[in-house]
Amino acid sequence: MPVLRLICGIVLVLCATRAMGAELELVAGDRLLGQIIERSEGVVVLKHSVLGRLEIPADQISEVKIVSASDDQTSKDGVSSTRASLPAELESAVDEVPRPPRFLEGWHSQVELGLTGTSGNSNVASFRGAFKAKRETETERSAADAAYFVTENRNETTRNEFTAGLIHDRLLPESPWFLFVKGRYDFDQFRPWRHRLGGHGGLGLTFVKRDDLELNARLGGGLVKELDGERELRPEGLIGTALVRWDLTEKQTLSVNTSFFPDLAEWGEFRVLSNLDWKLKLDSASGLSLKIGIANEYESVTDHDAKHNDLKYYSALVIEF
Repeated sequence: MPVLRLICGIVLVLCATRAMGAELELVAGDRLLGQIIERSEGVVVLKHSVLGRLEIPADQISEVKIVSASDDQTSKDGVSSTRASLPAELESAVDEVPRPPRFLEGWHSQVELGLTGTSGNSNVASFRGAFKAKRETETERSAADAAYFVTENRNETTRNEFTAGLIHDRLLPESPWFLFVKGRYDFDQFRPWRHRLGGHGGLGLTFVKRDDLELNARLGGGLVKELDGERELRPEGLIGTALVRWDLTEKQTLSVNTSFFPDLAEWGEFRVLSNLDWKLKLDSASGLSLKIGIANEYESVTDHDAKHNDLKYYSALVIEF
């Protein structure tokens, strides 16, 4: 199947990109193996599979080796090694690690790819591809996402959907409260509206934020427009809760969120978006994980004979970078 070969090729390219890492030997004699994700004057930021993000002063590093993550040890055959006397030559050694473009610095991203199908009495194939990215500083945080889902049954397309969104939070100093704005575009070939645009904003509250758990809520409003549907531009409220991240174990993460959008022009009409994702790390060094999820959209009012619930379930290979 051409689509399957294309997806496998993408996975191989992404895995190869993630294969480069580094081993740092410290002045004290310790060795750290990970990926150099950032460098600045006097500091190297290393992503360690267990310890996470580490900021290491350059004058505490005695040697750098650029290695392939597929090797168990940096000294085995096939490892490309670069040694440097630090701190004077640290810059030239680190330069050998591929760096993202400046506009991507600080963003943590992931690609999700999933393909299922049957052949024989029934010929059904489904593909889901998704991209997510997030960035956070002391004063703001942003998240972007996009997903495409298509299903073919006996060479006939029965599902063809795309969604993309961006959300930006303005964090208030020394406060759990924050301000947010968000926008989203939805396309669904088999829904009466086909194209839908929405923008919302309001106030948010972070209930819990720990290394292993993050929980917040949002309250606001905005406008929604169905470009090809029968419904005009309408005002909507927004009430949302999100278990942003819960690390069940070292390798398992759960995330849940629900957003309730009441129609402010027509009392009693609303829509609800919900999703649940469970992720299992397969290889921390290369950023590979397995994700299983459920997503549902409920609309109290639909056009023609469209169903109120639109449920999707999926599994995917996740590649983080």
